[in-house]
Amino acid sequence: MKSLLHCVWTGPSCPYSLKSFIRRWVECFRRSRSDFELVLWVTADSYNALSCYLKTGAGNHIDVLNWAPRFVGVDIKFNAVTMNNCRFYVAKIEPLLLKYHSVFRELLTLFQEHGRFTTISNIVRVMALNHCGGIYSDIDYLTSVDPCNFPRSIADIIQQFESSSSLEFYLSVLMIKGRPIIENQCMILSPERIGSLSPLIDKMAHNLQRDMSVIRQEARQYKTFLDNPQNKALNKSMFTEELFYELLKAYRERNYTAFLAANEKIFKNETMQKISHKGSISVFTKKALLDEGHMHESYLMTGQHTYLEVGQFFHDHLSLPLPINQSKLQEAAVQEYGKKYWTRMQKYFKRESMYAQFSFIDDAGSVHGMYSWANPGYSRLTKLEKAVHLVEEKYLQRGIKKELIVNFINEIIHSTSDRISLTYLNAMVENLQSLRDETFSKERTKYILKQLFAIVLVVQDGKLTLMTEVAVNCINKRKFLALKNIIDPEKARICFGDLDQFVLC
Repeated sequence: MKSLLHCVWTGPSCPYSLKSFIRRWVECFRRSRSDFELVLWVTADSYNALSCYLKTGAGNHIDVLNWAPRFVGVDIKFNAVTMNNCRFYVAKIEPLLLKYHSVFRELLTLFQEHGRFTTISNIVRVMALNHCGGIYSDIDYLTSVDPCNFPRSIADIIQQFESSSSLEFYLSVLMIKGRPIIENQCMILSPERIGSLSPLIDKMAHNLQRDMSVIRQEARQYKTFLDNPQNKALNKSMFTEELFYELLKAYRERNYTAFLAANEKIFKNETMQKISHKGSISVFTKKALLDEGHMHESYLMTGQHTYLEVGQFFHDHLSLPLPINQSKLQEAAVQEYGKKYWTRMQKYFKRESMYAQFSFIDDAGSVHGMYSWANPGYSRLTKLEKAVHLVEEKYLQRGIKKELIVNFINEIIHSTSDRISLTYLNAMVENLQSLRDETFSKERTKYILKQLFAIVLVVQDGKLTLMTEVAVNCINKRKFLALKNIIDPEKARICFGDLDQFVLC
């Protein structure tokens, strides 16, 4: 029984967050002497991005290795990868889709064209488990708590669920204020049950094909929302603009009602193309967001068939002895499973990121989950928050001298003073002066680093300004080796794309 941890990455990039995820888990398996191995499922463009990245580091490489002779039913080619002294496996998504209904290949093309990468992952994670068994994890979800005591094999994990599923198929369940919420960020299938998810995949294929015209419309609507001017501005913002500041304030306060109100205000006069049920784009438009500032009506049918049906399939195969209460039977079964079985996974995995997602409260005191596809600005805010925490941790906990940051910011300012607003420059100089005079507190560090990234990442009309090019050149000079090591120690030279991936990790 092979023990595999699967993850999925789609899109033409190889970001810091993905490399960090791989490094953490491979190191965890190594230190705990676990039999687990990591498999990264990628689209062709992601594979090319990974290959390009591997060329930049000494000792990094990909070897072709066919696992078919070693694993019954696994007839997909896996490539062995060495990256930054971490060994794992990569497999292309396209050959996996060939094993199933042609509608999935059609959807892959459609979603790639319209930027719906999350939906591709929703489909592939089910197929990967059905084909190989093991654990699936989102790259921003599971992190080992005790890297020296991770289970030795998938059998050790399956055993803890005590056959609470007739298919030995288990999903993550969050308990939010006593209520269970089924999520697909983590999924587990016993390798002895390979193929048992085929009925679910067949149902998904049937329903997706039946509703393909609506799904095409939703994909186009999603693309028009991504191209909306306000959405583009929001996803590059540092939230200092008056219009976006209310969103930042609501995010800090975890105020769901205020967050939706801020989005409603931002998108009040924004529209997206209206698509008729015949699949053609009509001449009139509709609001970019719903009236309550939530969602853009482009996920309803797609989400039903690639997300909700998976949760229902999981529930239908729970085999728990429960009191009969027809009105609340479904919730009771999931609640019992979550409390008794899924909580056992907490000693192996952290889930803070998921609980943070459900930390938003409305004015009535109800808890709400935040999703980037439904709540514009949420993804950008969480990425900036993670970046600030990461840099703060790297600088402060590793004892890097404050002069390194001071000199770094000074050199950028002196190199770019003719290309930055006088008001912003004066504010930076004032804060640098106070930085020299004060102790190097955490709050001061956060503030200075936020301003630093705001300067380095200036983009106008989708192009780098000369100011940014100068700033990036500064990073490659003498005293900035520490920043390079934080981003990627294997890189010979830091470029703008590296900085962008680092801040958006």
